[in-house]
Amino acid sequence: MKILFLGTGTSTGVPSLCCDCEVCLSNDLRNKRLRASILIQNEGNHILIDTSTDLRQQCLANGIKHIDSVLYTHHHADHVHGIDELRSFNYFNNTATPCYGSKATLNNLADKFDYIFNPGIQLGGGLPRLNFHTVDHESFMLEGVEITPLDIQRIQTEQFRLYHRLQRNSGTFPGETTGTGPFDPERVGVHPPPDSLLSQPGPGGH
Repeated sequence: MKILFLGTGTSTGVPSLCCDCEVCLSNDLRNKRLRASILIQNEGNHILIDTSTDLRQQCLANGIKHIDSVLYTHHHADHVHGIDELRSFNYFNNTATPCYGSKATLNNLADKFDYIFNPGIQLGGGLPRLNFHTVDHESFMLEGVEITPLDIQRIQTEQFRLYHRLQRNSGTFPGETTGTGPFDPERVGVHPPPDSLLSQPGPGGH
């Protein structure tokens, strides 16, 4: 298994538009970061975590030519607004893309991007071909990887996200919280090792 970090920036990306802070003006490549997303590569299969606003740029930079499935953590703009880019993968690979997420997240996507799911709304142009699959609290297998969904609350907004712990065989692989608040293992009943948790910087931080 290989995990490719496509983006580790905040919701605005780094550098941010209009910002003159030291980080955004830096020439250090570590301060050039796209919106949060990762690609899990397992036995030739590609699982994309979130369709970030920068998805096209991320895929071009990393030579990504096929995506087998998409796993959504939550429906904030920086995690979903690249959804239309999936149509290139649909067209050139002649396939529909299965998308997994919580009921709330998938309902939000269907509402926000209704032109994709309601033929006749958009006149002209291509459309992504997506198949939605609702994820509950049960573990499930995806492209040979066991996914355990956990609800995580971001205290600042009282909004729940979907956290994923990835397991393969007997090993625990890094999960990805992509913008959650404090992780309370007692509340969710899971105790992953500290070095198996990956998260982007908190609100307001670069």
